This record gives sequence, structure tokens and C-alpha cells, in this order.
Amino acid sequence: MTTGDLRLSLPDTERQYHIDLAPGELADHILLPGDPDRTDRIAPRLDTVELRRHHREFNSVTGTYRGLRVSVVSTGIGTDNVEIVMAEILAINPRATFIRIGSCGVLRDDIPLGDLITIVHNYNEQHYESNALARYFENVGGRDQAQSLVHGWLGRPAEESFGGNYGAAAPNLSYTFRGSGDARVEVAPDDPAQAPANHLSTATMAEFLKRLVLHREDASTRLPGIQWADLAVLFYGTAPHAHWTLPSESGVSALMGMPMGAWKVVGGGQQPREKIKRAGKDGHFG
Repeated sequence: MTTGDLRLSLPDTERQYHIDLAPGELADHILLPGDPDRTDRIAPRLDTVELRRHHREFNSVTGTYRGLRVSVVSTGIGTDNVEIVMAEILAINPRATFIRIGSCGVLRDDIPLGDLITIVHNYNEQHYESNALARYFENVGGRDQAQSLVHGWLGRPAEESFGGNYGAAAPNLSYTFRGSGDARVEVAPDDPAQAPANHLSTATMAEFLKRLVLHREDASTRLPGIQWADLAVLFYGTAPHAHWTLPSESGVSALMGMPMGAWKVVGGGQQPREKIKRAGKDGHFG
């Protein structure tokens, strides 16, 4: 069964082959541990248990916890397994909300084994991916604007701050933006040597994400100046005809060695590497 999202195909059967579950057997709130043994460790903490099922590495239980119907489904190891589990769950319960639980490593010596850790983001140090691009767009938008959203729109305390300094340098992209005709905007990048600290509480980040998700439902808490179409790209990715592709890793290295603004991405659709072309001397990124 193909969904409205062309990138996701769901199994077209009721009882799902790998997880061996059928419609009605899973709750809307589902915990996803990796190790199947963890399902057995979680089950005794439920107030009631109505279903147990174990097929391959997919160990499942459905019950209630403090009056809320919940399920636990183990995924096994690897992202391919997670994709199978989530696709089959969505085929029988399109309202499912997933909460991934499991173990993780840390890079700090002051966090002992057994501590509870809530992961809200991950780091990627490649120049044209998440953290470096986030710093680039923070340079464009300005850190004062970010602080005003933290303290004004979100109403968070003064000791919290968002500096946009992720430890990765912003990619070598132009700060000149072109519109139709000769229209252009040049932005002086706001990238101080000592940016404010990234000091946001989990509550702040959760409230931020909640307000973005509820953009259509709660007009009183909408992020100023943003449309749902923008948020849909953030949450679900661009439509297939608007996907950009980057050159190979060696190509990215070559781009990094060029003067700022010397390259741009042109055209639409799934672009081959040949579509990455030189811009004019002043350059722009499009």
C-alpha cells in the first residue's frame, strides 16, 4: 500500500509478517527498545497486560500504564530493522506515536553508567550537513533574533541562551541572496568568535518542538513569520521534485577549496553531479 508520501510504502496485509501483529493489537503510544529482552523487563512495570507476541527479534507487549494504553515493540539491531518495524506498525495503526528507548554512549566522564539520558539532537561535523548548516543559517538570521525567540516567544528564563556555536565551522557559502530580476540581499554574517553558549533546558526544547508541531492547531503559539509549508519541509522533507543532491565527498572537498560564493546548485529534481555549476564571480547559493 503506497501512502501519500511517495518515499514510504506500507505492507498491504492486515497481520504483519515480521512483527506478527494485526490491527487493534497495538496502542497509539509505542515504546521502541532495541533488545527484545528489554520488552520483558518493561512489561512488569505495566499495570495490566492484554497481549504478548514474540516473532523473530520483535518482542511485543500491549497493556496499560496509569490508565494509558501503551505498547512496547523491540526493533532489534540496526536502522533497517527499525524501518521494518515502523512501516509494519503504521500499516496497522496510522495514529502510532513512537518513543525510542535504549542504551547509548557518552563523551563525558562525569556521566556514570545507569544515568537516564534524554537525547534531543545529534551532532554531525560534515560541512554541508546538520550542524555546520545550522550555524550558517544562524549567521544569516542573527543570534539576537534567536535570543528574542527564546525569551520572548517561548518565555524562557534569562539564564537560557542559544548561541548557534556547534563546534563546526559554517560552510563556505555566500551571504548574497538573489530574487527575480536584479533583486538581491546581502547579509553581513553574524558569527562572532565567542558566541553565546548553547544553554537550553530539555523543557525549552520540548516546548519549541511542540509549538512547531501544533502550528495548525494552536494559532496563539505559532512561531512568528513561518508557514506550515515551511514546517512540513522541516518535518517530512522536500517533495521529490525539489530534492537537492550534493556531489561526492571528494566533490564537497573541492567545493570547500573554492572562494566563497563560487558555486551554486541549479535546477530541480534528482540532480546528477554535473548539475553543480560555477556561478558568476560574485556568486550565490540557490
